[in-house]
Amino acid sequence: MMKKPVVIQCATPPEFTALHDAFGRPELEKAGKRQFFAATSSHCVVLRGSVGKVWAAASAEFAIGRWWPGLVIDFGAAGALVPELKVGDLVLAEKVIEHDVSAAEGGLPWVPAALGPTFADLHGEFAANSWLEKTPSYPEFLKIHSGPRVTRGRLAAGDKDIQTVQERAALADRVSAIAATWESSAVGRVCKFHGVPFLSIRVVTDLGTDEFLAEYRAGAAKALLPAARAVVKLFTA
Repeated sequence: MMKKPVVIQCATPPEFTALHDAFGRPELEKAGKRQFFAATSSHCVVLRGSVGKVWAAASAEFAIGRWWPGLVIDFGAAGALVPELKVGDLVLAEKVIEHDVSAAEGGLPWVPAALGPTFADLHGEFAANSWLEKTPSYPEFLKIHSGPRVTRGRLAAGDKDIQTVQERAALADRVSAIAATWESSAVGRVCKFHGVPFLSIRVVTDLGTDEFLAEYRAGAAKALLPAARAVVKLFTA
């Protein structure tokens, strides 16, 4: 039986370029406006979606329908919410929680009832890394690899940049997350709906200590390629 591929989905051109370089620059392909490449020796397909939860969900739906993968990995940048994280650190998401959709005062995350209890508990969280723990290369990835430092924790996802240190501390306190992304929860929702294993691996690009866009761009230039190389090690170790 043919091995199911792993789809690695990212949102931005710099994220896609980092993965493309890390996999050795395979031939690029297009499906409509979606750009992707297949790293056949690693049984991986890397797909560039776009920024935000709606586009991320649409891209994940497309990927599952086209390749029916054994795993979908959400890869890309993240903003640190806690001072312990530094630019270049990898975050393996133990849970992902939406922070910008509220069903009640206080900002409690909301999950559509149509998805049912198989998707999430009452707070809209879902386990993210059970697949990774079963891979033979997982211990090496965490303990032996010479790449970025790896931290496990909760991601907060929402269509909003959390720019200042004060905003980040408030969000961390509200949802007990260590880093923030835009797309992770959307990719996870689609995967859970289809019964496809899901993992989010994000790299810290900004801390909220400087002008946001400049800090993000500098952090992305420094951190994305080493993070992409660390992800590639999962499939080549």
